[in-house]
Amino acid sequence: MFDTMVCDDGGQEQADFMFKGESPRRVVFVHAKGNDNSMSVSAMQIVGRQAMASLAFIARGARLQDRSGWWASPWSTDDHRQVPHRILRSSSPNVAATWAEIKRSIQSAQYPKEIWIFAGRTLSKAELVRQLTRPVGPTPLSLQMAYFLATLQTSAAPANVAMRIFCSN
Repeated sequence: MFDTMVCDDGGQEQADFMFKGESPRRVVFVHAKGNDNSMSVSAMQIVGRQAMASLAFIARGARLQDRSGWWASPWSTDDHRQVPHRILRSSSPNVAATWAEIKRSIQSAQYPKEIWIFAGRTLSKAELVRQLTRPVGPTPLSLQMAYFLATLQTSAAPANVAMRIFCSN
């Protein structure tokens, strides 16, 4: 469960969403990508690059710029609805206090850091496994995807950030 949830999506984003939880303690940056392909390496590279870039903002020791001005601004959803503010859940209705809470958690060693990638239909686990385990050998596309996913995991590890990838079955 997350106590604080903020939409950071847009041109100045550090992640699509930032979550902070107390039980268990953790900070999560979420990146999402929609696609109708069951295995698109190029779409995964786009969201993967965004996730890797966000390491600069979630790793301990990061120089964090105040997000409260950005979070006070409205945003438009993909279906063009206007949402007046970006704080989805917080113990404080004050944007500056919410930013201070997330910043403190990012800077604290007591909060494990995670980056989550929601790949949706950009990646199908069943399709990847099928292509990797063909009797005639793996397809080039499946090998590219497997190596790219491994690269995402190993790139986050030195920053002490866990990487989780959520995809379709």
